[in-house]
Parts: sequence; structure tokens; C-alpha cells
Amino acid sequence: MIQLSWETSFELQVQAFQLWRSDTGNRGDAEQITASVIPSRGTAGSGATYSFDDRTATLGKSYTYWLVAINGDGSTENLASTMGALQQSLYLPQVRR
Repeated sequence: MIQLSWETSFELQVQAFQLWRSDTGNRGDAEQITASVIPSRGTAGSGATYSFDDRTATLGKSYTYWLVAINGDGSTENLASTMGALQQSLYLPQVRR
């Protein structure tokens, strides 16, 4: 699972957010990973914090994510992008002789 988090300082006419993901790094190849939109909780005077767990990420694969805002008039705006990869850690007990 890759956890994506973001925070807004204010949300002027933002109705909702979507998250998109690509394993090629190209926006044109990206697919929406949020089954539905994430409703806006901020206002013009204050922001909010958000989090989404990408449970469909494949181990060892790198992804580029895009955060998209859906405005009150239905238009969309790419706000930010970031890269991430799901890594597996193996912890072994320390054995002494």
C-alpha cells in the first residue's frame, strides 16, 4: 500500500479531488485510481488535510501520481505530481553465537 497525503491552505471553489496514477511517468497514460471523487472539506478561508491509500500498487513498481482538483464549474486542474514505489522490507532477528 502506498499512502498519499496532501494539505491545502485554502480551497476556493474546489468541489472535490481525484488521484491519477501511471507506471510510465506520462500523464497521458495515467488512470484514475479513486473510485469516486474525494469531496472537498476546506473553504476559501481555511484548508484541510487529506489521505488516500493506494491498495492496488504492485510491489517493486514505480508510479507517478497526479492530484487533480475539480472546480465548482466542472473544470479540472492538475495541482501536483509525485513519484512513489511500494517496497518490501524484510526484518530478520539478530542471532549471536
